[in-house]
Amino acid sequence: MDYRVNQEVKFKDQQYTIIEIKRGWLTLLDQDGSRAKARIKDVSLLRERCLKNQMAEAKTRYQRVKLSSGEITMDCGDELASLLRGLEPQEVCNLADEVLKTGEGYHMQRYGHLNPGQQRMNAGNRIRASVKKGNVDMAQLKEIRIQSHA
Repeated sequence: MDYRVNQEVKFKDQQYTIIEIKRGWLTLLDQDGSRAKARIKDVSLLRERCLKNQMAEAKTRYQRVKLSSGEITMDCGDELASLLRGLEPQEVCNLADEVLKTGEGYHMQRYGHLNPGQQRMNAGNRIRASVKKGNVDMAQLKEIRIQSHA
């Protein structure tokens, strides 16, 4: 088995990170900053996280939501998801255009080759990224949404 520095391993039922490999010995560091020495044969790799596992884990945080149309959907349930809930893909793309100050129709053109759900998701992700970066806050976003529906 090939081990490398910064790889996570299990030793004596605890999780460690390899910080040094020398002559068949590993120097390990646990989350508390304590070090341990172990023979390579005495450790095992932690299962590396693959995209499938990450998606399954993320899905557990999603909430089932019933839309006004009666359709059941899922979202993360935060304030932004609530604000975007029920909007059509075109509306989310238009909102992204306003939030990101791109030309009108930019996001619809950019994501036009995708199916409607992917268009909505990608435009929504751009809005979410803008909120996370601090370029727009939720109060401003609500105001933009109200103005765009007026």
